[in-house]
Amino acid sequence: MEIFNGNISHLIFKANINQGMGKVSVDTKMLEVLSSLDGSIDSSSVARLLKMSMFDLRIILVKLYKRGLIVKVKKNVPMLDSDFMAFLKSQLADIMGPITNMLIMDTTARMGVKSKSVPFNRAAELIDILSSKIPMDDKREAFREAMLSRSGIRG
Repeated sequence: MEIFNGNISHLIFKANINQGMGKVSVDTKMLEVLSSLDGSIDSSSVARLLKMSMFDLRIILVKLYKRGLIVKVKKNVPMLDSDFMAFLKSQLADIMGPITNMLIMDTTARMGVKSKSVPFNRAAELIDILSSKIPMDDKREAFREAMLSRSGIRG
C-alpha cells in the first residue's frame, strides 16, 4: 500500500463506516485509533493524543485501511509561496554557501514533499530541520527567527 510508504505523520484520515460493510472485527487499539480519526487532525497528532508511537500507529492504520474502515482525507492545503522559498534560500545561502540547494532538496525529499510545493502547515518543520544543519549557534538562531517571523509562525 503506497499510501503508507514513507512519512505518514502529515496524513489525515477519517472513519469510513457504513451499514453495508457487514461484520468487521477490530481490537481495542484499533477501535481507539478509529475513534480518534475525525478527518481534521494529522497522524502525528493522533499518535500524540493516544500516547502511541508512529510505528505502532502505522500498523493499526494499515489494518483499518485494509478493512475499509478509514479513508485518507484530501485537503487543499496552502503552500509556501515562491517569495518565501526565495527568501529561505537567500538566508540559508548567506550562511551555508553553495550547499544550500542540496540541503533544501535533501530536506524536502526527506519530508516527502517537493521543494517547490511545501505545505504551509509544514513550514516550521522545514525551518527546524534546515536550522539544525547550521553549525554556528548564533547564526542558527538568527536564521530560525528570521524564517519563523517571515512565515508568520511563532516558534
